[in-house]
Amino acid sequence: MKKSKSVRVHRQARKYRKRHTHFPAAAPVGIPSPQLGTPKLRRKKGSRNQRLVLKFAAEEFRGEWQDVETRVIRHRVGRRFEKLGLPNPKYDVYLRALGRRKD
Repeated sequence: MKKSKSVRVHRQARKYRKRHTHFPAAAPVGIPSPQLGTPKLRRKKGSRNQRLVLKFAAEEFRGEWQDVETRVIRHRVGRRFEKLGLPNPKYDVYLRALGRRKD
């Protein structure tokens, strides 16, 4: 005996929902579920050039770069970039790396 179209559609929808929805089993009381914890996401802090600028400035000025003008830092750190064969980043990159400009 052939089933009606509505019954077939209903069964197909039920099978689809079974396959495509996943509800994790509840953890027993007292045992923390690893799925409920917050994921540890590493937030990237600036671009590669920004990280290099900050690193080179800290090495060049022995960690005392906060009171040095940006143009002086750019001049000295720019030499380090040239030694590595990298182009000297734009002025804005230095400002963002040193925390003197917000995004």
